[in-house]
Amino acid sequence: MAHAMLETRCEECHTAKVGQTAVPSTAAARLHWLGATEGACETCHRVPDHHASEIGTPECAQCHVEHQGMAHLDAVKVPRCTGCHADLPDHMRGTTTLVGQAGLRIDDFAHHPEFAVWIGTPDAPHRVRLDAVPPPRDPTGLRFNHAKHLNPIGGPPAGHPRNDAQGKVQMVCGDCHAGSMTPVRWEFGTQAPGWTPVTVGELAPAEEVTYMAPVRYAQQCAACHPHNFADPRFPDLLAPHDRPVVIRAFLRGLYERWIVEHPTELAGPPLRRPVGEGARTRSAETAWVNAHVAAAEKELFREPKRCRLCHTLDDGPDGLPVLAPTRVPVRWLPQSRFDHGTHRLLSCTECHAARTSESETDVLIPRREVCAKCHHPEGAADACAECHTYHGAVTAVAMDGTLKIAPLAGGR
Repeated sequence: MAHAMLETRCEECHTAKVGQTAVPSTAAARLHWLGATEGACETCHRVPDHHASEIGTPECAQCHVEHQGMAHLDAVKVPRCTGCHADLPDHMRGTTTLVGQAGLRIDDFAHHPEFAVWIGTPDAPHRVRLDAVPPPRDPTGLRFNHAKHLNPIGGPPAGHPRNDAQGKVQMVCGDCHAGSMTPVRWEFGTQAPGWTPVTVGELAPAEEVTYMAPVRYAQQCAACHPHNFADPRFPDLLAPHDRPVVIRAFLRGLYERWIVEHPTELAGPPLRRPVGEGARTRSAETAWVNAHVAAAEKELFREPKRCRLCHTLDDGPDGLPVLAPTRVPVRWLPQSRFDHGTHRLLSCTECHAARTSESETDVLIPRREVCAKCHHPEGAADACAECHTYHGAVTAVAMDGTLKIAPLAGGR
């Protein structure tokens, strides 16, 4: 366990509290009755409070009980939570900001209210329960049909190992959603400008071990939905999956270089600028570049199978479309934790109703009743600490601490 390095240094945690007289005199006798202080815990553990409206904050050792073998100290017993949450109004000041009426009296998981997801939109700035009417809607802003992608679908490169006789492939959830130990072979990815795939044998980890890595166009989508622009000069080149202004800059640089290297493509000699006209008169090279950039932009920004397949584009200045912002939630349940790795033996669709989801606005977080099929007194663990931590997830965690190795390791 994490405290094993302190096993023979009891005095690191068991110290006299402020104002307390450390008697009797012998160290062994003092350690017998001096409890671990808050200050000793906070030397290493700097955590936020539970909630500003709570009446009374328990000391660390009231919930985290040491000297129980190799048990995890964050596995807090249910009575430590339900001591307040079974009758929450008697243990709080004012009104709650996170818990609704259904969450004021919870004494076990069987009486837990329906899960509430974080939407974070102007009309729903907080959390919305999955059983709300109308139900919460995914604010991502991207068009996507899960049901269509989980049925045999055409589009992947010919000869793909999963192609059937009709040239269709059966996709699976893992083709797009990757965990922390997923091999780097992306079934339907391809290389785009500025993106270099990692070498075979390495891993592509998620940002956090317990969660899925975000879906990225180049890695999961590009082979079936290429971001090309119908120019035979560049049949396999993809435009950047980026803002329209970046795409225009890419195209302009591409065609400017091409015409310099292939001047014979011009219909005639370069046009001379008349005296006095200055920069207002465009050369033949510039006119050629502008025409080809405009054609490529029309393909990318106007054709329904390119950018508009997933994104909403509105008319903007200078002929460039305005891209509607996307809001892909990073955490749907910020007040809880979940480990996909622990559940990896289950089929994804046992919990996520992706096979029947035809709209990108569907929230596919499983309902409480789905979790309760396994998590109950006679099944998998259903303690509060399985999903919740006492300390509020309200502040960012600094990754540059103040402690030194030598004191922690006892001078070794």
